[in-house]
Amino acid sequence: RASDLEALEKENIEFRPLWKPMHQQPLFKDSLAFIDGTSQNLFERGLCLPSPTALPFNELKRVTDVVRNICR
Repeated sequence: RASDLEALEKENIEFRPLWKPMHQQPLFKDSLAFIDGTSQNLFERGLCLPSPTALPFNELKRVTDVVRNICR
């Protein structure tokens, strides 16, 4: 994963981790939670990539090309 993040940074593609699962947020610490590992897995492995509605097609293509190359 570290090398994947470095590749995105090198290509000047902004990203951020997914939001922390609800059951890990202080506000919800005493709330009922149904935990099966899915949200933790997504939090540890997932990324948020640029997705504004006004993202030009050429930028969208550039981002998807970089992500596809990383996934190969």
